Amino acid sequence: MDPIKALDMENRSGISQQEVEDFASRMDMIAKAMEDVKNGTFDPLKCNIPGYKTPEQEELERKQRLKRENERRKREEESKRKERQEEHDNWWHKAELCYSLRDAEENEEDKDSSKSERWAKQSRDANDYSLWNQWVPEDPVSLQEKEEREAELEKLRNREFETNNPQFCNQFKKDMEERQKSQQEKAHTAERLKQKGNRFYKKKQYEEAIKSYMEALTASPFSVAVLANIAQCFLRLDQLDDCVEFCTRTLYVDNNHVKALSRRATAFHRQKRLKEAADDMRKAFSLDGENADIIEQHSVIVGDYEDSITNSALDSALNRTESPSAIEELRFSLQVFKKMSEQAAQEPQRRVKDAWVAYALVLPFMERNEHVRAKFRTSGEMEKLCERIEAALTTAEDQSAAEAEILSGMINCSVAAVAESPRNQVVMFRNVNFRERILTIVGALGKSRAGKTPWMIQASLVRFLEAVVESKSWRNAMISSNDVLSSLLTALCLRFEDKPESSDERSWISATTLSASSICFTLSSESTGIQAFNRQSVDCIAAVAQPLEAANETDLLRNLLGFVTNLSTNKSIRETIESNNCEENRLKLIQVLLRTVETTASKDLTCTERALGALLNISSVEKSQIRSFDLVESGAVDVVEKILSIASPTTFSDSILVLSRTASLLCRLHSAKGEVLDRLTSSEMLSKLYTVCEYANPSFNGRLEAIPDEIWQLYAQILCHFGWCAHVASVRGFLRNRKAVSLLIQAVATANAQDAFHRSSGACERLIGNGVKVLIAMQSDLDVADLQTFRDKRSLTVLVKALQELPDGVARKNVAILLAKLCQSDSQMKDTVRDLRGIEMMLSVARSLNR
Repeated sequence: MDPIKALDMENRSGISQQEVEDFASRMDMIAKAMEDVKNGTFDPLKCNIPGYKTPEQEELERKQRLKRENERRKREEESKRKERQEEHDNWWHKAELCYSLRDAEENEEDKDSSKSERWAKQSRDANDYSLWNQWVPEDPVSLQEKEEREAELEKLRNREFETNNPQFCNQFKKDMEERQKSQQEKAHTAERLKQKGNRFYKKKQYEEAIKSYMEALTASPFSVAVLANIAQCFLRLDQLDDCVEFCTRTLYVDNNHVKALSRRATAFHRQKRLKEAADDMRKAFSLDGENADIIEQHSVIVGDYEDSITNSALDSALNRTESPSAIEELRFSLQVFKKMSEQAAQEPQRRVKDAWVAYALVLPFMERNEHVRAKFRTSGEMEKLCERIEAALTTAEDQSAAEAEILSGMINCSVAAVAESPRNQVVMFRNVNFRERILTIVGALGKSRAGKTPWMIQASLVRFLEAVVESKSWRNAMISSNDVLSSLLTALCLRFEDKPESSDERSWISATTLSASSICFTLSSESTGIQAFNRQSVDCIAAVAQPLEAANETDLLRNLLGFVTNLSTNKSIRETIESNNCEENRLKLIQVLLRTVETTASKDLTCTERALGALLNISSVEKSQIRSFDLVESGAVDVVEKILSIASPTTFSDSILVLSRTASLLCRLHSAKGEVLDRLTSSEMLSKLYTVCEYANPSFNGRLEAIPDEIWQLYAQILCHFGWCAHVASVRGFLRNRKAVSLLIQAVATANAQDAFHRSSGACERLIGNGVKVLIAMQSDLDVADLQTFRDKRSLTVLVKALQELPDGVARKNVAILLAKLCQSDSQMKDTVRDLRGIEMMLSVARSLNR
């Protein structure tokens, strides 16, 4: 055994001597610290025990660490700020250098324009000899010769320079190729980085997207797409100053960039810089006024700016001691709102508070005073009302009569606020909770009647939708909700489904039905609305036919007729009406429409026009059951005769559209069979039609101003019937007795003089086509008096002129056929037509027909 090794502690225990000494030293320090604690002289900040720190020392170190972290963050932020500032300065420096040439060219163009204007003014004085030396020929031939000479000279100069400086030119071409290659590589790199940024943006990793876009900017610093995308990312991150910066850069490169204008306007709007936001949106709207997003954003931003101006003006008016009555009403209304809010705050928590009955006090002012409506919006009171209505409607089915009356008054107040106020309609639509609650409650009205909403509230809600239906946003929201459309159709039949218990209920049901009919009429004025109603299929037709039969109020009848007229313009709905599944409703609808025409013809022309329009629409298919059977069986011939019978010179101008549609309905009956055909060609029917023509004839006699399309259309439809039955000898005799040939040629002459063939309506062209069809039938009799009228050179001139002016179509073909028959029947007329160059035009028509 080695005694030396036995005494070696490290060898025996594995603990070094140094560790033992450190432990002993630490124990001494701990003992001293405990002694200092006992003596009250211990300083926790100066405790030096290795491996141990007092809480005070840890707190001190934490603060020092936090300070160092803040200093580091500040250094990084300062570094980033300097980098951004440097990038900002570099970009704008490059942009100013790059686009200064563009600005200089624009200024030069302005100078040239000013110089041209100055020369134009000087040229007014023939004695201004200073112009003589400045004269430059400006005719096309001289300008072309000048350009050719300059191009040839430029080629010669280039060829000579390349011959004299081959080394320079070769190097220049090489540099240009390398520069183009470098630019292509940069463009490729920029596009790759932009696509990378787009992928980050789709993942909503906006900061990563910005990094990729900024890298793309180094390769392509003036890419408007990249600049606009960076602005959008900053907008998403709500870093509004940076968004404004990059939108401004985008607009510097392309001052008509709509997205940049829109995004900068949004940033300005969030920063409450309303005027600047409105200016940008007005420009964006002027550039892309058809964009739905731009339209909505323009409405919001420009509306808020105008609201701020309106609010300031109203505040100034309120601060004046002497004010007009409208301002006094506004001051009173504001006081009511203030006291109502104070009292409502003191009441216990309920869905409907008694204080809200005060809305009934301001309702008259809201209805008639635009200042009250404007301040109601800009003061935030309208927002409060929307929130209160939304909250109260959650329990509308469980409310007492008093609560229902208060809630109905609140809704009526909102109706008054939005009536004839597009801005208020938009602001209310932007309140999502309120909008969704209103549409949900109305959508539920068409479902089970158990636990139904009180009639008073239903009437107010539907009336509110009627007030806002002119707003495109509200209209689209209604159209997109099948439940709302179903409820509106149900509301049309409320009088038949529900038995009111009191006169008040009857009045509320009537008001609901009237408002629903008005909404349906408005919604069906657009193709999207018609398509939405088309989803209701047969139910939609049934929902209209029943109330239409019982309607006895003018406004309700007009709305229902307008609704069914709009619906019947849709091909799919017409096919549904013509189908066997809808036979009962179809017959009922046709009978109701014909009865409406008969009863309203002398009282309400608007109703008559709409009813006739609906009949014409649903009978538009030529070989349909409606034309061949339903109309005749429902008494359409009797109705036509009655309408034609009550026409008079005094009422003619007001009833032109009714008479025109009546004549069109008569033409729809041409598909009928049997005894009714004798009635259609009877002298009584023809006499009534001719009498209407006589009322229209003054419009064609020496009239200089343009004849309305309605007159052409009326005449065209009457002649359509005469042309259809002109093969009957008695009809031609009837027309010949009234000298129809000269009258029809006069109508063609009037059309020639007014250049009416090319009107978009096509009514004049149809008139000529139908009228000439009658003339062809009349010519076949070779009547002496008729031939004498045809032989007159003025008549032939009129026909040749029409052949020349008419576009290719049925009317032009009919005129060519008539002239050909006249030429075959009389050599003198053939020579006259040849002299008028009519033969060549007839051959041209023949060739076009062969093609």
